Amino acid sequence: MKKVELMYGNGCRYYKDCFNCPFDDCINGMMYESKVTVARALREKAHALYKQGATVKEVMDTLDASQVMAYRYRRSMA
Repeated sequence: MKKVELMYGNGCRYYKDCFNCPFDDCINGMMYESKVTVARALREKAHALYKQGATVKEVMDTLDASQVMAYRYRRSMA
């Protein structure tokens, strides 16, 4: 696990602006992160986007995910 610095106002690779981020939890703001924690957070963020009516392309762009992963996130909602 590695320690992660909190980010304020400058965004991250998942969303461009921390202050207007639509996600409840910031994966960059966690004190410690592991691959499992990041994967879980990305899946939850994808689910939130899909619930808001986002398309696969929008999820791909927002989360910087591949098309395969965007479809996997959508399939895992059921």
